[in-house]
Order: sequence, then C-alpha cells, then structure tokens
Amino acid sequence: MPKSYNGWSASPNPADFGGLARLEVAGETFAPGVRAGDVHAVFQYLAEQLHRRVEPIVRPDWHQADDWGYSYRKNVNANNLSCHASGTAIDYNATRHPNGKRGTFSAGQVAEIRRILGELEGVVCWGGDFTGTADEMHFEIIKGAGDIARVAAKVRGGAPAPVPPPAPAPPHTPGKFAWNLPAGHYYGNIAGPAKSHGGYYSAERDEVRNIQQWLIYHGCVPGVPSSAWASSGWADGKWEGPTDGAMATWHARFYAGQPFPAQCWRDDYDRLARA
Repeated sequence: MPKSYNGWSASPNPADFGGLARLEVAGETFAPGVRAGDVHAVFQYLAEQLHRRVEPIVRPDWHQADDWGYSYRKNVNANNLSCHASGTAIDYNATRHPNGKRGTFSAGQVAEIRRILGELEGVVCWGGDFTGTADEMHFEIIKGAGDIARVAAKVRGGAPAPVPPPAPAPPHTPGKFAWNLPAGHYYGNIAGPAKSHGGYYSAERDEVRNIQQWLIYHGCVPGVPSSAWASSGWADGKWEGPTDGAMATWHARFYAGQPFPAQCWRDDYDRLARA
C-alpha cells in the first residue's frame, strides 16, 4: 500500500486503512472525514480548540463548507502523496487561510495555535511552520501510531483539557530587528543586484516582512489599513513591485529627497521603524 509523505498508509479506498470517521465541530464537517480511531480523536481535540480559542469555524458572513479532510491526491506543494491521502491531515477555514499566504492569522492567534499543538505534544504540525510554501489552513500528523495512541488517550478523557492562559495582547508596533547587512547592501527588490536583499533567500524574509509591516503601519500600502500590519498577507517577506511603491510613498511622506526612494538602507530603516 502506498504511503503519504508522513509515513502513514494511504489508498483511494479508505477502507484499506481502516476507514474514515466523521469530524464535526459546531455543525461544520471536515468532508468527507478523517482516518478513524486515534487520528480522529487527535483531530477532534485540535479542531474544537481552534474553534474555541483561535478562530470560529463558522460565522454567517464567512464562506461555509471550507473545512476538509481525506482526499486521495498529491501534495499541491511537492511531488509526493499528500497526508490528506492517508486521512492524516485537515484544512481549517481554508478560504480564509489560502495556500501560499503568510500572516493570515494574527500574532495572538499564532501563539494560541502553538499552545494547542503543545498540548498535543508535538504529534501535529501546522502548515504555517513549513519552511517552503506556507499553508496556514493545514494541520497534519507527523508522528507514528504509538505516539498518536498515547496522545489520543490523553485527549479522550483521562484528565480534562488544561485551561489555557489568556492570549497575550498583540504588540502595538512591528518591532525592530538589528540591521545585519554588510556595508553597501540594502533591502530592496527581489530581482535587483546581489547587494539588494528582497527575500530571494528564506533567511532574508523575516526582515523584509518586518519592513513591509512598518510600511503598512505608517499607512503607505493602498487598500491595507494601518491597523492590519500584523495580520495582512501583503507582508509576505518578498520585496516586489508593490513594496517598491510603498517604500517610495514612505520616503515621499517621511524622508524626502533620498537618492533611492524604492530601497531601504540602514538610515531609512532607523527612521521607518519608529512609532
């Protein structure tokens, strides 16, 4: 029998691996279900906690029926068999957290997601932590049957689930990183020369994302309110044409007369990263 990339047996006929069980939270189902047994117990706990503590699974003004379970198919971001094919993955509020987008949850929501995954003792991975293409709707099993059985027994009912601490208040500003580029280098368009750091390498993207968040904070991004600096997917860690425009807008408003208005040099960042 083939296996999904997390090592669990997969099949176009779920009966081959024990069948599916209905996963439902607040009347919303993860169609057509998830792997029956211990995997189902773990996902039931996860989905209920996401609904209660992170983001409701259903709301009248949101798209409905966008929570998904088993599907025998390849991984959309790699050439291997998806964890959905073994019934060991779910997608939560998929239309609100599309594949390939980062920042679709607020900082407070991300902290709460990490607390829930900690309660599950690391047997589930969140797609927002993928090092390649982000998939923030996605949660998948990453441990074997023994670990899943132990955690399933825990969440089924021995001890009550711990009462989570209140989520920390999100910061009021994006924060400031320590400038780390060599002399003569700057943050700028991803298609620029070697001295232009625009998120081509993953190691640069946190800094680029921070600059983009400051541009949102200062009201320099058309169509994105300054209050959305922490949650907007516009800050994606890749410096392309829209970031050129936002940086030029910031220069025109706050630091006019600079020779490279679409770039962020050290003196620019020192002024940009201020409330």
